[in-house]
Amino acid sequence: MKKENDNSAFPLPDIYYPNGDIEYGSGGLTKREYAAIHLRVPQSGNEELDAMIREAQRNELAARAMEGLVSQLNLYHVSVDEVAELSYRQADAMLKEREK
Repeated sequence: MKKENDNSAFPLPDIYYPNGDIEYGSGGLTKREYAAIHLRVPQSGNEELDAMIREAQRNELAARAMEGLVSQLNLYHVSVDEVAELSYRQADAMLKEREK
């Protein structure tokens, strides 16, 4: 049964069959989950989704840090493993600072 105040971002409609059966639609993502994904903030209220958003943030920050490092470093003296490590260290530092 549907609630009057449905918080679904993309609710699926009910299906009415000729024999009188009804298959009730589902809510799918909540508006809060949908906003958290698109705003990239781990505040969806869903721990599994929030963990995925945090990991995506970390990866995006590391990629941006890597771009900056690669543009500034003399890559003949730095291994790709060192660049990757430095990139994730920078991303982790940025996430830690944001939590203050």
